[in-house]
This record gives sequence, structure tokens and C-alpha cells, in this order.
Amino acid sequence: MQLISPLCGIKPNNNFQYYIDDHLVFCKNDNNINSNSINDRTSFVKSNFSKNLLYRDNQECYYACRITTRSNSHIGLIAKVDLRYIEKNIFRHEQCIESKQEQYTNCFNLHKFQINPVILIHEYKLEIDQFLKNLVSNNPTQIILKSQDTTYEIWTIDVIKSVQKHYDSLDKLMIADGHHRISSILDTKKHHFSSAFLISANQMNSKNIFRKYKNLNSYKLNEYLNYLQKTFIMQEVKNIHTIKKFNYTKVFINRKWYKLITNEKNAGKNNLLNYLNDNINYDESGNINFMNHPITLGHICESITFNTSSDLSIIIPAHEFKEISKPSCYPPHSTWLEPKLPDGLISFAF
Repeated sequence: MQLISPLCGIKPNNNFQYYIDDHLVFCKNDNNINSNSINDRTSFVKSNFSKNLLYRDNQECYYACRITTRSNSHIGLIAKVDLRYIEKNIFRHEQCIESKQEQYTNCFNLHKFQINPVILIHEYKLEIDQFLKNLVSNNPTQIILKSQDTTYEIWTIDVIKSVQKHYDSLDKLMIADGHHRISSILDTKKHHFSSAFLISANQMNSKNIFRKYKNLNSYKLNEYLNYLQKTFIMQEVKNIHTIKKFNYTKVFINRKWYKLITNEKNAGKNNLLNYLNDNINYDESGNINFMNHPITLGHICESITFNTSSDLSIIIPAHEFKEISKPSCYPPHSTWLEPKLPDGLISFAF
């Protein structure tokens, strides 16, 4: 089954110097952009392409990409994926936010340009792992970019038949990052291909999430507290250092941390996430009412020291994706998976 094919990627030009800031590739002397909107970031990358600060390969090929951090090294393949296999062989694990999906759809209709591959995970296969490692060890690196503690390396792969030989055996892929982009590309009704970074499931890191809500009204907080008391055993956590044990969902409400205990831990967490999505996650305008971060002890300390009685924080334990099959479809932003690629590293014009 041929889920993937080669593409003409748009990437940094070795005649220029680049840096990464705010998860976006800049050419040296570029002016920073004070916007995180997908339309503005796409316009910026597309403009650099029109100014020949980025270039497109003349022939379709694949790309190997290695992402190295202080603690891990991840390697995968950048390819074009056929989205007509969505739900049959390519599975979602999160729902989309309608307003965000609409923004992406408008952007793709306007620019016909994708500044970042979606990330798809597949089951670990020794032959694919060895194939990629042999390719990168026997060929010169074309692009090396660094961002704080992360290094991104790109190799062009023109041995098309060899790639297909190894990857055609894959019949299941799961979306790790890019649910909105994939749904939006399909919404355009004009395209059914997306650029994608394919990486084995054992290299994908699922992070514990610290979610912070600000200035909820007292009615919302009391309603939520009533839901918690009816659904869970709420055990107060008095020792801040025990909060770092992430095997249970925990909530900070009324200036106290609680561990939420239920007989069915995963079902309890899923019910909680669905309740939040239906009742608290969005303001009156439909905008997201929270911030997600991979958790640190600093987040926990700040919540106790600085938060007010109108603040709400939640620790969501990392989801485990043990199999690449049709998983439960969680509410938007219920998971945090790494690694990710910066915008503008490998772009794709429809």
C-alpha cells in the first residue's frame, strides 16, 4: 500500500545563514514577526521563498530528518502523504476546534502553501530504522540548524525505490501533530496531499501536561467543583513534591491541589477531559481559555504561590500510545507529543 510518495520540498538555501526563533526559521537579518497567526507565519515563509531565501528542489525526493536534543535523538522521513486514506489507514487521536480548522482552511485556500509537515507515527520496524541510519551515516548533511538545545539536520534522499520498498509495508499511521492541518487540507476540496514527518512510535515522547486557566467566574468554578466531588474521590495533596508523580490527574482549585481518584483511571481522565471541553475550555467567543505546557516543578510552585482563588490548574498525565490502531479520539489539546519541527524548515506548495 502506497500511503506516501516523494515531494519537491522548499527549504533553506545554503547561500544564506539562518536561525530559529519562536519555532520559526529566519534568514539572518530578517525582521521578526510579532504574530503567531497561521496566516501571518505562512505569508512570512512564502515571502522568503519568493525572495529566493528558500529554494525548492527541482525533482521530487524524500528527506531524512534527525532531531537531536540534550537527552534524545529522533530520526524520521519527510514525505508526501495521501490523505484519502484518513480513517482507513491514517487515524486521528484528537478532535479539532472548528474555529481553528477554519483559519487553516482559509490560509490553505489563500496561499496553497504548507510551512510545516504534519507528524505521523508508525510502528517500529527494525529494517526502516537501519535504512534511515545507514542513509544519514553515508551521506553529507544538507541542512543543519540549531535552536537553543535542539539541532535539526536534513538529508535529501533520491533513492526513491529503496524508500518505497521499506515504507510500503506500513498500513497504519497515527496523527501525532497536525489534526487541524489535515482536516483543513481536506476541507479545501482541491487537495488531498500533505507533507508529513514519519517517525516510529518508540521515538515519540508523550509529555505530562500542565494546563492553566485564568480568571474563571465563581459560578464556573463552583459548577466544576461539584462535578469533581460527584465523579472522583478528591484527595488533597499537601506535599508539593509528591505532585510530580504523574500517575493520577491532579487539579488546583480554591488554592489547593487534589489528586483525583477513580476506579477506572483512564476512563476517569477521559470523562474529565470531555467535561472540560464541553463546559470550561472556551470563552464566550469560542476562543481557547487555557494554556498548555509540558510540566515542570516550577509550574506547580507558581500555582501555589501566585495564583488566586479564581484560577484553575490541571495536571494531565501523558497518554500512552502503545499500538498504531484507531485510538480513542480525545478533545482538542489533550496530548503533548514531541519532537516537533519548526515552521519553514521544510515547506510544501500544493
